[in-house]
Amino acid sequence: MLTYVFLAGLPIFAVSSVYFAFTGKSKDGLNTAFLVSFVTLISYVLMWQGDLTVVTESGEPIFWTRWLFYGVSCTLLMVEIAWLKGIEGGRLVQLLYLTAIVMSAGFLAARDLSAVRWIHFAISSVAYVLLVAGLLSKRVEGAQWANNYIFFGWTVFPLVFLLAPTGLGVIGAAVANLLYLGLDLYTKIVFNIQLSRASQVGARGAGLRRRCPTRRSASRQGIIGTVQRPGRRPLRACVAPSRCISRDLGRREPDRDGPSVARATRSVGEAMR
Repeated sequence: MLTYVFLAGLPIFAVSSVYFAFTGKSKDGLNTAFLVSFVTLISYVLMWQGDLTVVTESGEPIFWTRWLFYGVSCTLLMVEIAWLKGIEGGRLVQLLYLTAIVMSAGFLAARDLSAVRWIHFAISSVAYVLLVAGLLSKRVEGAQWANNYIFFGWTVFPLVFLLAPTGLGVIGAAVANLLYLGLDLYTKIVFNIQLSRASQVGARGAGLRRRCPTRRSASRQGIIGTVQRPGRRPLRACVAPSRCISRDLGRREPDRDGPSVARATRSVGEAMR
């Protein structure tokens, strides 16, 4: 069954690598979505070959190379979430270091069959808690959906590790790797698809805001223009992306005459009402 699990992962991540290579959004020339899928594809190729493993006393294989490639792919995912949540500078560096500690300690725990592996697992768990706490503490409007992948994706990985032959051995290697495959699909492919859609929605919203100013700013501009040149220019207040309302604040009635200052004063009062 293990062979079929890895064979199922190969075409999935091969297709996703090609898809993100052409559709993935690059930031500063870095297409992280493509790199995440491509690195995962290489990982599945090595696990399918089955040469780099250790075998437990019960005869269950442990594919320890998985965590080496997780160290690369999860670091790229961390960069993506940092972009989404606006995390940068020293805080981003700290999260990247914590990611490296989580995966390095996880690799050592998977590679070591002695009781020492529990020390590595404890170190990895502490680093993971600090990592998640740092991500969840940053609340940004429009980015809260990413927390679902942390709760229902990332957090499940150490639970599978604990139940698999790498830990307590409650479940076999075939079931564990099948669960890992499902988690890889959810946290790497589904996440990047939703991230791409969220980026497109955000870009459209930013474009609308640039093209159409708010009612308050437009009204202020109209008031200033009317005071400077009374009776000449209408106020255009943009109240929605699809329509703009024009009101002539400087309209001169035939039966009313007066100084230009009085007309300007009346125009300002009408605009403020």
